[in-house]
Amino acid sequence: FNPSIIDNLKCWYSGDSIQTSANKISLCFDRSGNNNQLIQSIANNQPSFNTDLLASPVMQFNGSSSYLRGNFEEEISTPFTIFMLWNVDQAKIQYAIDGLLGDPTSNISLSAPYLRFHATSYLYYLRPMPFNFIITKVISNNENSTISENGVIQSTSNPGSSYYRGLTMGASRNTGGFLNGNIGELLIFDTVINDSLSQLITQYLHNKYSPPLSLGYDIRIPYSFCDTAISAYKPWFTSYLWSTGETDSVIHVNKPGVYSCTVTDIFG
Repeated sequence: FNPSIIDNLKCWYSGDSIQTSANKISLCFDRSGNNNQLIQSIANNQPSFNTDLLASPVMQFNGSSSYLRGNFEEEISTPFTIFMLWNVDQAKIQYAIDGLLGDPTSNISLSAPYLRFHATSYLYYLRPMPFNFIITKVISNNENSTISENGVIQSTSNPGSSYYRGLTMGASRNTGGFLNGNIGELLIFDTVINDSLSQLITQYLHNKYSPPLSLGYDIRIPYSFCDTAISAYKPWFTSYLWSTGETDSVIHVNKPGVYSCTVTDIFG
């Protein structure tokens, strides 16, 4: 599945479509084909590039100075739908995305203990910080607006209408409230995305950043079976349960058999 097959995709950013120098991001390409690139020309304000957290790279924002910003070729206005895979490493007031200075408020932000989408008013739910990676979906559609986490609706209300003439990622539109966390992927559609397509996009993000467990090929030892390690470890798994009853990410076996493992990932 590729999100680009869905109509009305207006911007699409990901940690594997960037321009870097010395592990700093100067440019995030718009994969939608609409040329809505995000840039940061000042080295001290550039976010980092992190390949160690998930199965695909993420953009790392330091909470004090890093952000990306760009203008859009065309305005995106209500109704629109946002999908974002991200996490937060510190409890504070911070912005994941916002518009541009001079535009009406249209942001996804955090103010303890709430995660909120703000247009003319707030659409929000209880979300203590810090938190591991989640997939946030926001539908901006006046009285039919919703905010979801990992495919489950958390809140419904009417935050009013808004629009984007451009985007600030990792900070507010007036360059404050810096995000201390990571963004893996962000997609914005200028329409309401229905449930079936939402499930496809959510599953795409899930599989890309937290793919299912694979223990690899069978281990065959023709002679002198000795202590053998079997590892299920991946940074996106949060718990392990082996067929032996063990709960570590690695087990050691000293006799033939069939060994399996059930894992829980960052999305539960």
